[in-house]
Amino acid sequence: MLLRLLKQDIRSTGRVMVVLYAAILVLAAVSRVLSSFMDETVGNVLIMVFSRVISVLFVIAVVACVVMAFVLMIIRFYKNFLTDEGYLMFTLPVTTGQLIWSKLLVSVLWVVVSAAVGVLASFILTVGTDAQDIIFGVNLKEILRGFTGGQSAVVVALVVTLALLYAAYTYLRCYAAMAVGQSFGSRKLLLSVVFYIAFGIAESILTTVIVRPLLNTDTLGKLFTADVEPFNAVLSALGAFNGFYLVLCVIYFVVTYLFFRRKLNLQ
Repeated sequence: MLLRLLKQDIRSTGRVMVVLYAAILVLAAVSRVLSSFMDETVGNVLIMVFSRVISVLFVIAVVACVVMAFVLMIIRFYKNFLTDEGYLMFTLPVTTGQLIWSKLLVSVLWVVVSAAVGVLASFILTVGTDAQDIIFGVNLKEILRGFTGGQSAVVVALVVTLALLYAAYTYLRCYAAMAVGQSFGSRKLLLSVVFYIAFGIAESILTTVIVRPLLNTDTLGKLFTADVEPFNAVLSALGAFNGFYLVLCVIYFVVTYLFFRRKLNLQ
């Protein structure tokens, strides 16, 4: 049943996201073509103005894509679960956990696709230019210099995992805030914002009390000394960040789940 939920969510959100992706790629291609004409026909004011307009539209489309990748998913979560649609959603033959997982996985999916589209658009914009060598000519081996093949794979995997965890954390924090806010009788949206801010304050306190003592000067000095291999230092740092955001993801998921199961208030 989770697969059916995923298909439905992808279909519903894809109607907007695919249009934005297509607009970004088309505008990137048109902008690149106009740039090549400007190089060949210096002084053509019409082409120059049109190129600037396309560039502005491209920037607007990119910003809209980034915003919609977040806002659209939050709006759908709110409408599907915390409005009248919730009466239907919570009567489906699926578990509460599956409903949350569906929204979360689709949200993270669009983050990944948005990043891929951004890279592709950048490639189109810079194809055949010196900028392409600067942006895409960076050798990954140079960045990971000092690591063996297996170690490089581990570092890349940890960085990718951290990015995915951070994306999931961003959505789950909003889910939890809305789940707690809706449990009250009135002013649910306002209370959702209040709890979102409260979660941020709680995270700051948690970071101050637990994390910062572990990242003091002495600890970092011991971690990044000549006696410690670079791989072990990087592994420790990335592992700590992955663990931190994984814990936050679990906490926010559990909060969302428990409030939907025990404190659901759709009135």
